[in-house]
Amino acid sequence: MKKILFIACYFLVNTAIAQNFTGGFTPYPNTIPVNQNNKSISLPFGGGFDVPQFSACDLDFDGKKDIVIFDREGSKISCYLNKGMTGQIAYEYAPQYAAKFPKKLMDWMLLVDYNGDGKEDIFTAIPGGVKIYKNTSTALNGISFSLVNGDVQADFGSFITRLYSSPADIPAILDADDDGDIDILSMELGIDTAGDGVYMYKNMSMETYGVKDSVNNFIVHKRCWGRFRESFQNCNVSLQYQSGPCATGNRYIPEFTKSEFENLVQEKLTGGKHSGSTLLVFDSNGDGKNDILIGDIGCNNMYLLVNSESNINPIFSTFYRYYPIIDPILVENFPSAFFIDVNNDNKRDLIAAPNTTGNADNFENCKLYLNTGTDAAPDFVLSTNAFLEEEMIEVGEGSHPVFVDFDQNGLMDFVVSTTGYFQTNGTYKSGLTAYKNVGSLTSPAFELVSRDQWSLSNLNISNMAPTFGDVDLDGDLDMITGAIDGYFYFFENTAGANNPFQFIFKSNYLTGLDVGNLSTPFLNNSLSPNSRLAMISGERFDNINYWQDTSNTAEPKFKLMTDSLFKINMRAVSGFPSGRTKAVIQKLFNSDQERLIVSNANGKVYIFNHIDKLMMSVKPALIDSIDLMQGQYTLSNGGFGITMADIDGDNKPELLAGNPQGGLVLFKNQIVADGIQTASNPFYQISCYPNPTQQILHVKSNNYRIINSIAIFNMMGKCLLEQNVGKNNTTINLIDLANGVYTLRVNTEEGIFYQKISKQ
Repeated sequence: MKKILFIACYFLVNTAIAQNFTGGFTPYPNTIPVNQNNKSISLPFGGGFDVPQFSACDLDFDGKKDIVIFDREGSKISCYLNKGMTGQIAYEYAPQYAAKFPKKLMDWMLLVDYNGDGKEDIFTAIPGGVKIYKNTSTALNGISFSLVNGDVQADFGSFITRLYSSPADIPAILDADDDGDIDILSMELGIDTAGDGVYMYKNMSMETYGVKDSVNNFIVHKRCWGRFRESFQNCNVSLQYQSGPCATGNRYIPEFTKSEFENLVQEKLTGGKHSGSTLLVFDSNGDGKNDILIGDIGCNNMYLLVNSESNINPIFSTFYRYYPIIDPILVENFPSAFFIDVNNDNKRDLIAAPNTTGNADNFENCKLYLNTGTDAAPDFVLSTNAFLEEEMIEVGEGSHPVFVDFDQNGLMDFVVSTTGYFQTNGTYKSGLTAYKNVGSLTSPAFELVSRDQWSLSNLNISNMAPTFGDVDLDGDLDMITGAIDGYFYFFENTAGANNPFQFIFKSNYLTGLDVGNLSTPFLNNSLSPNSRLAMISGERFDNINYWQDTSNTAEPKFKLMTDSLFKINMRAVSGFPSGRTKAVIQKLFNSDQERLIVSNANGKVYIFNHIDKLMMSVKPALIDSIDLMQGQYTLSNGGFGITMADIDGDNKPELLAGNPQGGLVLFKNQIVADGIQTASNPFYQISCYPNPTQQILHVKSNNYRIINSIAIFNMMGKCLLEQNVGKNNTTINLIDLANGVYTLRVNTEEGIFYQKISKQ
């Protein structure tokens, strides 16, 4: 009937959620049992690590030194509270403390008390140098740090310039000459082709001020501290070196200018002579003299040099190629070592780990040597090859978890992909590690069942990112996985409905689908216009891609609808490139609407307003972000994979996050449904008429609220018309639009509203 043209249509109000939650996501209590290799592990969701550097610091002011780990991979801080008694190793993952550390630390970080107040301060890298943060923590206010020297300078005798430390190295930071203040030892820039020595940057605080609390007065005291030279060709040293600067114990006087030195620094930062060394200085034999333990890039051993003279004028005269003598440190490529007490017996122990992110051990790679001697005269005995790691879910590096009931018993299991487990021949073994839920619907418990589930490592697909769904409509869940190459790989489930998964790889499926790098598919029917599943995927860069399955056979035929779903660009949202965006579609509680939830390279997860499949090219409102990784930022190892599912029967999905270090962190959903307030109001009416229309469309706010703007989109989401309004009504002329169905967006003071309109 014609009069339908003049009947006002009323919007179904589906506006943006308010910008706050009651509750949120918090680290899940350490109450979920996880069994690994027939052992219950104590830190299952402890975050993992790949290239860890260990320091001790009392984080909770209980009088016991806790462990702080800085991971060169992704520049991640991890904190573990010491819960052990005397002689006991017991730690609790405490991610809340990581947020208290300065942001964007890089390359290396050591905690050393430079001012003698009993609180460890931060020494860390800048390009070619060192910066220092003072520990300003109090029991009342908690952990805090303040920058005291952002670019440590050193007096070279004829000029003053940056105190040099290679970002590839780990320097030694201690009172090297027993005068009471903290000095810095680092590898030099390379004197000649014979190799490298160690600079001693002497702290002149005691000499100048009579106190130890200054870090602004360093001199280059010795250019060849200890009179030894590292070989430039192999894992060896030359002791009591007799030529050049190494032949004298006097203060070093440079033979080059300040500009020449700074040019050498720049050369080194861009691939100059010295490639990398790690230094640990301690008294290895109880004679009161500082010895040095050195790890070199390209070497798997650490060698010990023993001091035969004094700490004021050290000369190393004994060389042990392997240390300790029994069960020596052997870490594939560039080891480092750390000296802290881990078992509360007041004797510092030795921890060795790799210091490089490439071509090195990334699984069970942290050797702990317990000190069975004294703190002054240590005797190290190998305790484990996987200190702390053996208590965690750890898959090497680049973890990407996905919840799925793979044994079809009604309980949610999960699988974890990996960049790869490093192999002794220098290759990486990629695939899926699987954990079966052996608990109940309300009390989950997980058990490791395979580190190569379904034998997928045989296919050599690196950085897998799986998703599961009934793609071929035969009643069971198939698998599509992304990969580092940006392609997609299809695995047909041949087990049948309600049976444990069995997969066959269909190599001829999904050909031509490519997002460039690091594809992260997610299957869902929310955006699908038919009975088939739609697929979205993040990528190495910033957008989310969207495909519809147009097939009418068992083989999927995904057609790309847009490479910029909802116009979301994660760089614009977060200020960081995406690294590897992972997007999921999920309700936050049972009565909620489905929302787009996206992880990003800055360690945050972004929650967007609920989605509308008719508006796939219109950006939904961002309603919240969750800082899962305490400001960690990385573009490496596939970023931060996320997956969500209700595993404890509270009708709210938990969030499981992977990271570049190969571990997992589980977050409990604490959101209270009543705390999410929408702008929906049954008495709030927006009317538009006539609809359908031939040309003119009137839009009116019935309660006189201001309409900010309106826009019209076609069914592909392209904006065809947009105009500002600034009053409670407007008129739109559709003369330039072809006949058809469109979507009208009305942006008002109370929210954003959508409605289908038709032009005839």
